[in-house]
Amino acid sequence: MSVVGCTFPGMEEVGGFTTAHTLSDQDIVTALARIHTTETSLAASRLALLAEAERRGLAHKLGHSSIKRWYSNAVRIPEGNAAHQIALGYWLGAHPSVAEALSDVAGAVGGCCCRRSHSEHQTMASTLA
Repeated sequence: MSVVGCTFPGMEEVGGFTTAHTLSDQDIVTALARIHTTETSLAASRLALLAEAERRGLAHKLGHSSIKRWYSNAVRIPEGNAAHQIALGYWLGAHPSVAEALSDVAGAVGGCCCRRSHSEHQTMASTLA
């Protein structure tokens, strides 16, 4: 299985999401850790992009009154949720060390395969089991 350039052991050989039942316990733990770190990094990127879209006034170019309205309609979430995400994006922009940590989390323990070798992941995952 591959998510944003990350390959999860066992999943790619046996057909993807529908074959999770064939994975070893270790592969499940490893894959869950990698998915979590990838999701965290993607969330930080989404928040930063939402704030930048608002700064640039892209809503008007997209035919909407605000990025909050455009995004809430585009992904079908309440406007309050979209506003909160935009505010978090601005907050991350004001706290670059936090934004950097979230973006680099994929390289942390259980991180993305494109940053660590398969053997490093196996060693780290074995400490979790």
